[in-house]
Amino acid sequence: MGKRPKGKALRVVLIGLFILALLVTALQPALADATVGETVVTLGKDLTPSQREAVLQEMGVDPNAVTIVEVTNAEEHRYLGNILPKSAIGRRAISSAKITLEQPGSGVNVETHNITWVSESMYVNALLTAGVKDATVYVTAPIPVSGTAALTGIVKAFEQATNTSISEEQKQVANEEMVRTAQLGEKIGDPDKAAELMLRLKEELAKQGGQLSDEALRQLIINVAGDLNIQLSDQDVAQLAELLRRIASLPIDWASVRDQVALVRDNLDQILNAEETRSVLRAFLDFLVALFDAVARLFG
Repeated sequence: MGKRPKGKALRVVLIGLFILALLVTALQPALADATVGETVVTLGKDLTPSQREAVLQEMGVDPNAVTIVEVTNAEEHRYLGNILPKSAIGRRAISSAKITLEQPGSGVNVETHNITWVSESMYVNALLTAGVKDATVYVTAPIPVSGTAALTGIVKAFEQATNTSISEEQKQVANEEMVRTAQLGEKIGDPDKAAELMLRLKEELAKQGGQLSDEALRQLIINVAGDLNIQLSDQDVAQLAELLRRIASLPIDWASVRDQVALVRDNLDQILNAEETRSVLRAFLDFLVALFDAVARLFG
């Protein structure tokens, strides 16, 4: 009666092997991804030498140890010219940013300084739309600026860091989303609530696979805005509907990827934190240690 049934012993070993496989799989991206930790800095081309030095010092980077790319005012106008008047974009490129690639599943985190109009959550939303993921971003300027031009530099830095190319359509849509959300945030007096609205709308759109009629999409916008106590005009609804249509047509499914990463992380945490799992894992690791000790003794 004191012996463990063979079937149960086999299950314990199999569970242990399964958990070990999960651990190896979870660690593989961090070991295989040589770009994790890489930092790229983007600087506005019109920064003065003293401003350039001050920005780099603020970011805490050694200019000789990181990749630096420049963003021109012409590039800023390319992505914002159809959304904002030229006077709002300005004639000088001074917004700068630092982007550091993180472990897969880390998400996008943004911190800003001297940015007065675009909130951190708005940047996060727009960057996800542009295809940026798993990165820490710091956005700054030598003087207070709206922040609309900074997105161009951030995306450019991400392309450089990952050696990828983001489509022009994605860049255009991401910039439009950022501006429309900032405009709405200014109108309702709550930038973060405007960003939350966009995030919820995109999540709902992703659940439907983008397959919504014009009327269904319009009703979705009204319902989600109502849940957040946001009053939208007919023009607001029309602009948001058009933007969501463009987002749905992009050749990425970032919402699905984000949800899947979160689901895998939650499931793995639940498995590893369970007492039964920890007991089995400890027993299995003890077995491996004993096996390695035996092999070491065998070979002297």
